Amino acid sequence: LGMDVSTSVTGITVLDPPPPGDDRPRLVLMTHVELARFDDFWAKADELRRVMSHLKHDMDKSTVASATHAFVEESLQAFRPGLSSAATLMTLAKFNGVACMIVRDVLGLTPEPIAATSARKACGVRVQRGTPAKQQTFDQMTGPGGPLAGHAFPTKRQTKKTLGKRPEPVGWAYDEVDSYVIAWAGLRSLS
Repeated sequence: LGMDVSTSVTGITVLDPPPPGDDRPRLVLMTHVELARFDDFWAKADELRRVMSHLKHDMDKSTVASATHAFVEESLQAFRPGLSSAATLMTLAKFNGVACMIVRDVLGLTPEPIAATSARKACGVRVQRGTPAKQQTFDQMTGPGGPLAGHAFPTKRQTKKTLGKRPEPVGWAYDEVDSYVIAWAGLRSLS
């Protein structure tokens, strides 16, 4: 199980190890939890717990393969001017800890942290300066030859400003793909 934890959208992916002779894992489940609609920190935690409990229920009923390991994207640990305030970093770190505790309580798995940069590297994602890493990760994972090529993500509604341009995926699609990267890097770390 891989998670990209955030207080706005948390991506969750469950992967099976790759079959013999293949290096890409089998996608079992890729979903997200939209948390931005909740103003209260603890309401967000309660919603994440509710979704994880449903996932556990599905795993117990064998409608979704049971996860044997959990990997969570490590929270940012350095202030970067113009990107996140110290208060935002503290809130994200706190929510990441709560999310890890929920995974431990509900699924009985102790989440292992993985740095986003290490996860991308383990999955062969190359990030160049100038374009956000989330965008480059999405493009490389869903583009031709990527492990999620052909996976259909909904797109944002086109406006006069965006007509004629490539349709942009909805925001949570990036979080789902990031959770896939975390899960795949975690699987690779086991072998």
